[in-house]
Amino acid sequence: MKILLVDDSATIRAMLKRALTGLQQTDFLEAQNGVEALAEIGRRRFDLVILDVNMPVMDGLETLEAIRSSPAHASLPVVVLTSEKGEAMVRRLVEMGITDYLSKPLGQDRLSERLAKIVARLAHGAPAPTHAAAEVQHGRAVLVIDVDPDRRHFLANALSHTYVVTDVDSGAGALQLLMGPKAPVFDVILIGEQIGLPSAELLIPKLKQLPHLSGARMVACRQKSATGGDGLDRVADALIDWTFVPEMFVAAFDRAVTGVETPLAQMPAFCASLERDAICATEQLFGLMLSSEVVLVPAGAAPMVPWPGRGVHARLDLDAPGVASFAVVFRVDDRSAREITGQLIGAAPADVDTSDVEATAGEFANIIVGRLRNRLVEAGISTQMQLPSTWTGTTVEGFPEQDMRTLQFNSTRPPVSFGLLLRVGPAVASPPLP
Repeated sequence: MKILLVDDSATIRAMLKRALTGLQQTDFLEAQNGVEALAEIGRRRFDLVILDVNMPVMDGLETLEAIRSSPAHASLPVVVLTSEKGEAMVRRLVEMGITDYLSKPLGQDRLSERLAKIVARLAHGAPAPTHAAAEVQHGRAVLVIDVDPDRRHFLANALSHTYVVTDVDSGAGALQLLMGPKAPVFDVILIGEQIGLPSAELLIPKLKQLPHLSGARMVACRQKSATGGDGLDRVADALIDWTFVPEMFVAAFDRAVTGVETPLAQMPAFCASLERDAICATEQLFGLMLSSEVVLVPAGAAPMVPWPGRGVHARLDLDAPGVASFAVVFRVDDRSAREITGQLIGAAPADVDTSDVEATAGEFANIIVGRLRNRLVEAGISTQMQLPSTWTGTTVEGFPEQDMRTLQFNSTRPPVSFGLLLRVGPAVASPPLP
């Protein structure tokens, strides 16, 4: 794993290196500010960036925005170092999809433990394919052809969970590999947007003439805005729109290979990704703003505060016209709501009124759904985000139980329990708000 350490303090960088030294197969480079970091990211491929928020020349937030604005690096894992707790900063960090955070001041023992967990999660964190997908795709050999090393790395990572992937850096390289005396056999040839010489329009017919590739499916990538495929539509077996969102690309690739249409509302991998984003955003939100470690309650386990019960609710709807509708309800019991709000505004829980706790719930829902909205935008899906609706009571209106996914969280500081209700449905008008 190659890691870039970005901090203007040599002491902090040294602490990070000591914490990382004990991890196997870990290599790292250093940068003193955002400008140096972006230069390194442009030259090399990294598996993780650890980025200080407060730096001269270009601060961490500007650097993160630059990374996320690049399609090639939009999914690059980034862990931020910060002592910031302000709502505006936390909102931006969470919405831009940070992988995790390290709170300052850093302690060496705690730092080592935290980094080890982050690295382990990145190394093993890719979701396994669904059982059905694994049965269809297991063992299929795919050759990826693309000049861009970032694209090849992305494609290898995205597809390797269900396909056996080999890659080459040009059309000429593909011909050398496939026309040799011991040429390997592939089930799918994936032709990237840029393959050098020969062009895709010339390469594909040539490959189709090779006897050992007679059953191979030729799949070509193109920009979503492209029309007609520049001749690719006449020679390729399938065309797919390019995206750096792994779930979206894999779904499109599977569709091109199998010919089975998979609407977004029925895409388990993408919906599971949105759920992971919601969980991650919730953990980061509480950690950054409240210095609180929250724990997802395992399915079937008893939460600290059982539901249903009286509490504060904030619901926010996110619509992707023509694709799907999404809704999130942040709910917290009365006592926990006052504990959380009191800590945020510096007041005793007994002095917090209903308007304060509903405003807090609404803001938390805004930040969590903002993360999901960015995820959809990255996937090329336009969205319409509604204003949150907040209320105090015992029920959640407009959510049939079978349509909800309930996530329950506990926190020990403050000792609170809260939950998220997630719903993904067809692109229809949302039910009336309570």
